[in-house]
Amino acid sequence: MQLYERVRLLAQSKNIPLSKLAEYIDIYPQKFNQWLNEKSQKNLWEHLPKILDNFTDIRPEWLYYGEEPMLKDSAGLHVAVPPLTTAVPPLEAAGCATNGQAQSDAHVELTALRQKLLASYELNTRLTDANTRLTDEVLRLNDERRRLMERLDWEKMPDKTALSPLIARGGLPDGN
Repeated sequence: MQLYERVRLLAQSKNIPLSKLAEYIDIYPQKFNQWLNEKSQKNLWEHLPKILDNFTDIRPEWLYYGEEPMLKDSAGLHVAVPPLTTAVPPLEAAGCATNGQAQSDAHVELTALRQKLLASYELNTRLTDANTRLTDEVLRLNDERRRLMERLDWEKMPDKTALSPLIARGGLPDGN
């Protein structure tokens, strides 16, 4: 099952329209619908963390790789993943060597890649949280800078009978 099909299945299983799912991840519904096909599904990848943030019962392994099952168990833990041999087609069918060592090496590489992708997802989540905190701090500092600039401008005024901008807005007294 391809990524766009998993996204459609997610919306269907949650009984929400695709337009509502688009709103959850801050995408215009028309653009989102355009991405729900094989050729344009690559645009969905950067929005998968938002989907997982909105639907915490969805397993990242399912959304990213299509590994069953879709949902976490009731305790919030991942349900056991089926053995890799059932999820990956035999290497002989792909024209690869038939010895057991080649298959084993491929499975090891696949497992390592999956672990790297999950680690990347977790890092992305942590960085997104840190970015949100930094943005809030930048906004707070910018607001403080603006208030100080208004106070300095008022203090430069020759006629200080007018209220300072902060007092006029109901802010804190200037202390003058």
